[in-house]
Amino acid sequence: GGGGGVSGAVAALEAAAVAAGLDAGAELPALGLSNKATRAEGSDVEYPPRETPSSAPEEDDNVGSVVPAVLTRPPPEEVLAQATLWPETRKLYGHGNDLAVVAAHHAGRLVASASAAQSASAAAIWMWAAGEDWRPLGKLPGATLDVVALDFAGPTSGRDCLLAASRDRHVALYAPVNPGNNRGLGVWGDDGWAMVARVRASPKALYDAGWAPGDADAFASAGRDKRVRVWNVNREVAGSNPMEAGVEEVATLPVFRFAVTACRFSPRRTTRGLLALAAGTEDGSVSVWVGGGEGCSTWTIAVRVAAADAHVCAVRAIAWRPEDVDDDDDGADGADRGGAAGEGP
Repeated sequence: GGGGGVSGAVAALEAAAVAAGLDAGAELPALGLSNKATRAEGSDVEYPPRETPSSAPEEDDNVGSVVPAVLTRPPPEEVLAQATLWPETRKLYGHGNDLAVVAAHHAGRLVASASAAQSASAAAIWMWAAGEDWRPLGKLPGATLDVVALDFAGPTSGRDCLLAASRDRHVALYAPVNPGNNRGLGVWGDDGWAMVARVRASPKALYDAGWAPGDADAFASAGRDKRVRVWNVNREVAGSNPMEAGVEEVATLPVFRFAVTACRFSPRRTTRGLLALAAGTEDGSVSVWVGGGEGCSTWTIAVRVAAADAHVCAVRAIAWRPEDVDDDDDGADGADRGGAAGEGP
């Protein structure tokens, strides 16, 4: 029964690829730098036949050749690099320096990007219309050095808001001037986006920041001062003068041994209604903290990744993988599972 279901799914994938005229997979030549498309059976484009593993010679010059398959777990990095094809469809020009960070609005119609910068003009955040034309919608000023983190409020939030952390030690919040119109489009003018708050979030450079789940009313920041801070946003006050109004620090986690280079909230609360926050540091370690109860002021460590399982260099990104709400295996008090990416040695 199980084998028939898998083979049926593969056949369906192949049929869909033929109908759409899409590539069935890809293969990477052993001495090549880029992979090539392989067509599904029935396609009008002919490729040399692939040899089966039993008949292929030992000196086969292709590695990672694949056909559509049903995966039971996420593929490892080498499979993604060798056996999947992501053709480039468009280049977006605007930044004058290397791109540093990109974020997408949950509605899929708006993208924000920022580049390495040594001046306020170069540090501006570019907004793009995600779609057929990908036109630039303009720039959001505020930062004076590299923007190191961009995070749009999630789909469960009752409002649009973009969180931006910069190496200039400040966090800025951007929102549509008129949130009732063109939600998520980022169109300039009376309904456009503008900076509604900017606060000094650290005595040293910031490395990351991200929204807590919910109504875009709390976020965390992390930086070179070896601290993670949790902030509350008062939506009724944000947008007034001074720019610091409406953003208040409500908790500071205990000092870490090394600079905190990445932090992210779990997309849902634990079974006790608390927030789960993962933090990665410059030495490659990862830990998970739980808190955010009444007043968001009390936080305790829930998990610390063993040194043998930690990264060998700085953690550069952390992401959570949401689980089904009805999943019986809730892990540590109902928190989702997560992953981290770090630098190589």
